[in-house]
Amino acid sequence: MRPPGCAPVAPVSASAAAPADDHFTTKGYRPMFNDDDQRIYTVVRNDEEQYSVWPTGRSVPRGWAEVGVTGTKAECLDHIRVVWTDLRPRSVREAMEA
Repeated sequence: MRPPGCAPVAPVSASAAAPADDHFTTKGYRPMFNDDDQRIYTVVRNDEEQYSVWPTGRSVPRGWAEVGVTGTKAECLDHIRVVWTDLRPRSVREAMEA
């Protein structure tokens, strides 16, 4: 049962489907990451040292700052995988170290 106001999700075509053990695809959800996306993105980081990608040319949301890395989404995500080795927010890391 969907919450009120939520539209049904269109099923994913067989040609776009992931392996059979991919729960989200087999349940009709579309993956958020598109390997064919060739737009240019920038890597951004917030005050808690959490990373994300943001479309280049759009204003970065308040609380986030560009880190100087741009490229395709795949290139930006590769950079994030290298530099963001501890996924805990900065405040949690600091509290655990105290």
